Amino acid sequence: MPNLPEPSPVLPANEAGAPERRPRFFYGWVIVAVTFLGEATASGAGGVSFSIFLKPMIEALGWSRTTYTAGVTFQSAVNLLVTPIAGPIIDRYGARGIMVFGSLVAGLCFALMTFITEPWQFYVLYALGAALGLHELGSLVSGSVVSKWFVRKRGRALAISGLGLNTGAIVASSLVAFLIDTIGWRNAWLTLGILVVGVVVPPTLLFMRRTPEDMGLLPDGALPIPVMLADSTGPPLPLLRAEPRWRLQEALRVRTTWFLLMAINMYSLAAGALVNHQAAYFQDAGFSLQEAGALVALLHAITIPAKLAWGFAAEHIPVRYCLLACYVTRLLGVLALPLGTGAGRVYASVLFSGLGQGVGALMSLIWADYYGRAFIGTIRGVLGPFSLVASLAGPLFTAVVYDASGSYDGAFLVSGGVLVGAIALLYLAKPPVKDEAGTPLE
Repeated sequence: MPNLPEPSPVLPANEAGAPERRPRFFYGWVIVAVTFLGEATASGAGGVSFSIFLKPMIEALGWSRTTYTAGVTFQSAVNLLVTPIAGPIIDRYGARGIMVFGSLVAGLCFALMTFITEPWQFYVLYALGAALGLHELGSLVSGSVVSKWFVRKRGRALAISGLGLNTGAIVASSLVAFLIDTIGWRNAWLTLGILVVGVVVPPTLLFMRRTPEDMGLLPDGALPIPVMLADSTGPPLPLLRAEPRWRLQEALRVRTTWFLLMAINMYSLAAGALVNHQAAYFQDAGFSLQEAGALVALLHAITIPAKLAWGFAAEHIPVRYCLLACYVTRLLGVLALPLGTGAGRVYASVLFSGLGQGVGALMSLIWADYYGRAFIGTIRGVLGPFSLVASLAGPLFTAVVYDASGSYDGAFLVSGGVLVGAIALLYLAKPPVKDEAGTPLE
């Protein structure tokens, strides 16, 4: 289908002659708040906690880091099956059912972690809890849903929603370390399971909605007929910004889609190597478990203002350039560990990684800005397995390198090289275009 036409800058008042006024509050910000909670829960109970549980669990159970980290690989394998199903469901039915189902599954699986003794039990429970649970609370859902409620203010909305990831990480990195030290790692998993259900289910059931059109609204709080206030007693009403409208079949026909997928895959490979092992690395560098948790919390605290800045910047600067800046900054964070010395290398990595972690919100934004909001869930869901390929290998590769060499340095150097390739591919991923007849152009 062709791109939507540009709206008229100013149109008359409504048919009755009375001027429309800007709504005092746009319900889309409630959607942002609910997805914020989902992101916080997925992040806190997922990658961050996985990293903090690593050393206590392998020491208690006698596992290697490779054995433990294989849980992420199993999770990613299940994600490959779940994502193509979840995306179209979000477009058609909304995210409420998926988020409630995901939180219940994750809560149950994490509660059952209390009883594990064998690696296969851990793999099954973590894979199901993360892939059928946390995955339904994180970036796929939040990015797709928030993108449907905002166009003009999409950058800031996605950034605020994405802050849930960092808030959850800050809370969990200290809370989980404290729980493990006080009640043991088994009861810490049980507590996480209870928190996942309690934090997500009530607000999702009460407040989640599919699209603004379902409530008689338009994105950003715009009115069906854009107008200016006739009596000039208030600011102009928001106008709809024209946006592209791409179907899945059309997106598959352009090079940009595949450049994006490869760039995201390579970024995920490099970032996953660090995220799932950073708490263990910090402990290997001489920090205690709680100090390592505090460093992870600091990284995410740095990310909060950085992510907001990237979100606002992307409303004025092409999102691809903002993403490139994040990729370069994250590259510095990865390379600081193998190339730096002393405790300074840890602090440098925390700083640069925190500044570059606006990537999550910007990745959701670039898909929505390039392909529009109408089929964003379907496009991201069906293409999701391609984006998850790297997460099958990244953390496991890092663990294998550590078990073979006793050091993470080799894996982090490889990750840095992969990020350089990701930067090059992202630079080539220019916005896709259609001709006047609406046919995608290569």
